[in-house]
Amino acid sequence: MKIKRTILIGMFCSIAWFCKSPFDTDATSDSVFTVTAEFDKTHRIVDSLTVNLSWSEITLENFKEIKITRLNNNRDPNSYPTGVTENGWITIAVLDNEFVTSYVDTVYDDETFFYRIDYYNTDNNYRRSETTITIRPTTKLIVPDDYTDVKTAVESYIIDAGDSVLLMRGEYSSFAFSFLGKNVHLIGADGARQTLLTWRPTLTESEKMIHDSAFIRMTGGTIKGLTIKGGYAYYGGGVYASGNSIIQNCIITENKAGILSNGGLGGGLYLTGNSNISNSIISSNYADELGNGIYIAQNASLVKITNCTFSDNNLFNNSQNVFIENTIIDNVYTGIDLQSTYLPSVMYSYAGTYWAIQDTTNITGQLLFGDYFHLLPGSICIDSGNPNLSFNDIDGTRNDLGAYGGPLGDW
Repeated sequence: MKIKRTILIGMFCSIAWFCKSPFDTDATSDSVFTVTAEFDKTHRIVDSLTVNLSWSEITLENFKEIKITRLNNNRDPNSYPTGVTENGWITIAVLDNEFVTSYVDTVYDDETFFYRIDYYNTDNNYRRSETTITIRPTTKLIVPDDYTDVKTAVESYIIDAGDSVLLMRGEYSSFAFSFLGKNVHLIGADGARQTLLTWRPTLTESEKMIHDSAFIRMTGGTIKGLTIKGGYAYYGGGVYASGNSIIQNCIITENKAGILSNGGLGGGLYLTGNSNISNSIISSNYADELGNGIYIAQNASLVKITNCTFSDNNLFNNSQNVFIENTIIDNVYTGIDLQSTYLPSVMYSYAGTYWAIQDTTNITGQLLFGDYFHLLPGSICIDSGNPNLSFNDIDGTRNDLGAYGGPLGDW
């Protein structure tokens, strides 16, 4: 009798070992149930996109719920719109009707999404089916056509590394915003004189100002063809630039660093990392402490300032790797703060008598500015830049000093 019982137990164990449970946690095959996702594959997503999920009906004993989850690989799930995350999967719906076979989802990004449909029983065993969709990439957002607010456009999930936010001509007032670690290109379509971006403070209910960070915090990427005005922060009233950042053909003016005269570095710009500033005007900015126009931080790995015009503000340098060329620094008494930790390399520039002594390529004489700091005929700065052909003006003549000289000076 004991022998027969042993044989029966052995047979039962063998069957249990070789046969899968009806609630296997692996994704089910097409023979069990399938899920499909339909969406407009031609749609250029600028804010959201509707995805229609549907799946084949199945019968499940002791049904508990249907759980719909979603994963998008390229975004931090904790920063994504609502939903409980589990190993990156976001629960977007829990349905208590076993006869439901469809759901409409909304996504806010232009990437690949993974979906799971799980049928659970009361013992929390489940059957699963999966599908994947890939949204057509959107590489450019236009303000005000796609978004009326600059901050919302730049910080959108749609904007990824290498994408652009294009501002049409006009005046825009914006809260402080950040590139969020992405290599974004923020561009004024019709140039800085036609595209003005002004800072709008954040206020409490009692209309008291909440101090924002730098007006624009860029962590790499490009700002081109904009006037940036009125920013107010401790560090970098107008722009705080880190990473590999490029600022080109911009006017940075009337920004301030320092709150209630408490500190303040870099009224116009605070530079750290690797920055390249070219063909831009930095004027009439102010810092309560150091660097009315630009403050260059100690950890700035390389800063190049080429064909720029400084007026009524100075530059404070705290880095050993700063190179200034083909640039006008007006108001020589406050042009470059001689109390800077390190004196930058200044060549082929107009920066007053002191800098002429430092490098014989620097010049002194009559500036003769016109509107927007254009050089008037007879200015000492015409044809006085680096004679290397690569620096030539767009008409082929030798480089003119200042914001309108060199190959990028036609703005």
